[in-house]
Amino acid sequence: MIRHSIACLFLILVWDTSARANEIIGPNWSSNRILDLRDQTHDDAIVFDVRSDVRTSVNPAVVTSGIVRLADDFDYVSLGDDRTITDYRHCRVFSWKVSETIFANHSCFAGPAFRKMELQNRLYLSKVLNEVDPKAGQELGFADAIWLEQEFATQVSPSDPLSLLKTENGLEWRFGDQIVATLSQEGFAFDAKERRRFARYLSRHINLHPQVREAILDQGIFPSTIKIVQKNIEGESVETLSFSPARRRPVGYPLAPDMTSGTVERSQGVGPQAEGLGRTLSVIDGTTSAQKPTFQELLIAIETQAKVGESLAATLKFLEMTQLYGAQLYAQPAMMDELRRIMPSVAPLLEAGDGANFWAASNLAGNNGTGKEREAAAAYLIGATSLDELDFGTFRFVTFANLVRSSSDSADWDSASFKRAPSLTDAYWIHIAAQPWSSNTFKDLGDHHYSQFETFAAWEVWDLGRAIDPDWQGGSMKSLEDFENAIKAAMADCF
Repeated sequence: MIRHSIACLFLILVWDTSARANEIIGPNWSSNRILDLRDQTHDDAIVFDVRSDVRTSVNPAVVTSGIVRLADDFDYVSLGDDRTITDYRHCRVFSWKVSETIFANHSCFAGPAFRKMELQNRLYLSKVLNEVDPKAGQELGFADAIWLEQEFATQVSPSDPLSLLKTENGLEWRFGDQIVATLSQEGFAFDAKERRRFARYLSRHINLHPQVREAILDQGIFPSTIKIVQKNIEGESVETLSFSPARRRPVGYPLAPDMTSGTVERSQGVGPQAEGLGRTLSVIDGTTSAQKPTFQELLIAIETQAKVGESLAATLKFLEMTQLYGAQLYAQPAMMDELRRIMPSVAPLLEAGDGANFWAASNLAGNNGTGKEREAAAAYLIGATSLDELDFGTFRFVTFANLVRSSSDSADWDSASFKRAPSLTDAYWIHIAAQPWSSNTFKDLGDHHYSQFETFAAWEVWDLGRAIDPDWQGGSMKSLEDFENAIKAAMADCF
C-alpha cells in the first residue's frame, strides 16, 4: 500500500539502482522478438516422450501424449495441443496452442506463487469445513492435507507424512493404507548436474507430492512410469504418466514464431484496462509523444499554484511529485533542498482550502483502519468528478481504491454511495491510462490482483510497472524483488 502523507514521504527508503545483466523480456514481447534474443541451439538436452492417461469413476479416460525437452536454461513440454516453455534464464513462461497465434507470456514466479497461495487457501477452507462438519469435509476430500499437497506439488512447511513400500507393482508411496503414488523401479539415470532439470520439470509440470519428488531426485532415477492418485472436491482420479527412454541430444529453442502476446491483444480492446494497457505499452515501446514531467517542471507548477492560492491543484501536483520522484528526493540532496525552499508556501495549502479533503483522504488511504471518516472520504473521492479536469486529478481513483483496500470495514459501507464507483481494478487502470509513469500505481494494482488470488495478472502488472519506470527500485515496487527472492528460496525446485 502506498503511503501518501508528508510524514510517510520522509520515511521513503532509498536503494541504489543498477543496470541488469540481461535484457528483461516483458509481458508484451512477441515470440519473434524473444527468438531474436534467445540462443537457438542447446547442446545435450534431455528428451523423452510422455503419455498421460487420466481416469475417474464417472468420466471416460482422457489420454494425451507429447514430448519433453529439458535443457540447462529452459524446459519445453508438449502435451496434446498445449505447448509450454519455461525460460529460466529470463524468468518467463510461454504457453500456447498449436492452432493459435496468441500466446501467454508470464513471469516464472506466477505459477509457483499460485500453487503456494492456493494450497494455503484450501488448507484454511479444509479447516473451516472440518470444524463445521467433519463428515462433509472427508467426503469432499479435505480430510488430509497430503491430498492438497499432492494436487499443488508443494507444502506450507516441509514434512514427510508418506511411507514407502516396495511391491511387485513398483514403489508405492502411501498415507496410512491409502496409495498416493506408485513409481516404477526402472527408469532414466541422471547425474547431479542434471538433477536441477528434473526438479524443475517435476515441480512445475507434475502434481506429485513433494516427498515423492525429493525421493526421485535423491535416488537419481527418473521413473519410466508414475501413477498419481488425486482426491479433491470432484472426487478421486488416477493419472498414469508413461515416459519413453530418455536420450541426450542437441535441441532448438522451440518457441513458435509470429505469435502476439496476450497482453498486447488485450490492449486493443475497450474499457479502462485496455486503455491503460495501450497507454502503458506505447510508453514502453516509445511510440507516444507524451513525456514524463521533469522534477523541475513539477516544482515550478507547485510553486505557481501555491502563489495564487490554488490549494487543490497544488496538492495534486505535490502528490504527483512524491509519486514520480519520491526516492530521488533523498538520493539527490539538491532536489530535496529545492523542495524545502518552496514548502513554507505549499504546506498550508495541503491542509486547508480545496485541497484539504483530498489530502485527508490520501492520508487515510495510506494507513490501515476503520471508521466512518474513511467511508466519507471514499464517497468524496467518487463524487469529486471535477478533479478529472485537473492534471493528475485521476489520482482520486487510486486513492479511492487504496482506501477501500486499507479499510477493513469497507464491505459495510453504504453501497448506494458508490454506485458510480468503478471496480478497484478499473480504478487503477483509469489513472494509469492518464498517468502511466510511476511504478507505484502498478504495484498497488498488482497487490490488489494478488489479494484476489490472481497471481498471473499480478505479475503482469508488476512487470509492466518495472518496465515503464526505470526508478522502480526507489519506490514501493522494491519490495517485490524481496518477495520474489523469498519465493525462489522457499520453492527452490521450481527454479
